[in-house]
Amino acid sequence: TIIAPKVWSVGVAFKPSPPAADPTCICSHGTPVVGSACLQQGAEMCQSCDNGYETGLSVPGGVCALPIDLCEDIPVNPAPGVCFEQLGFVSGQGSAQIDETWARTRTSEWEACAGIQVGKQVCVGAESEMNAVIAQATVSAEACGSLDVTSEICTASSADEETSRTYSTPVEGIQSHTVFACAEGRNYLVDGKQFTTFKSHGVSFCARSH
Repeated sequence: TIIAPKVWSVGVAFKPSPPAADPTCICSHGTPVVGSACLQQGAEMCQSCDNGYETGLSVPGGVCALPIDLCEDIPVNPAPGVCFEQLGFVSGQGSAQIDETWARTRTSEWEACAGIQVGKQVCVGAESEMNAVIAQATVSAEACGSLDVTSEICTASSADEETSRTYSTPVEGIQSHTVFACAEGRNYLVDGKQFTTFKSHGVSFCARSH
C-alpha cells in the first residue's frame, strides 16, 4: 500500500503598509504649509509670514521675504551724480511719518540760468565721479541728445517762487529690523557751485537686522 505524503498548506498573513506620511515643509520667516499642501520634504513653502515679510503671492506656498532690500546689499558707490540723504528710520514693528523740509536755492543770478525761462530744461552731463556739470542750456529737451535733462536747476528764478517745501514720507517697520528711508537726489556743479535736488527722484528704503 502506497501512502501519499501529507501536504501542509501554510497561510501567510500580510499586514497592510501604513500610509505614507506627508512631507514636512519649512518656513524661515513665518508658518509653513502642512499636509498635502507641502509638495516636497524640506521645501520652503509658507502658509503665512511674520510681520513685515511677504511672499508676493495671492495663495500660500511662497517664500517669505523682506519687501525691501537689505541695506548691506545696496551698492556703496551710486551712479555719477546720484546721492542719498537719510530722512529717518523705524526700529521694529510700527510705522512713522517723516517730514523733511527742503530749502530752495535762488538761482536767478547764476550765469548758467541767465535768460532761461522758469521751468525750462537744462542739459547736464555726468562726470566720472560725483557731480554732473551743465553742458549747455536750452529750451528743448531734444537738443540735449544723450545728456541728462533737468528743469529743476533754473526753476527758482522768479521772485514769487516758493522758498521751501515739506515732503511727508510714511515708513512701515519690520519685525527685528530697522527700516531706513533715504531721499534719492542729484548733484550738479553749476558755475562752480554745487546744486543738489531731491525734488522728483523719490525715496528708497532698506532694512538692517537687529
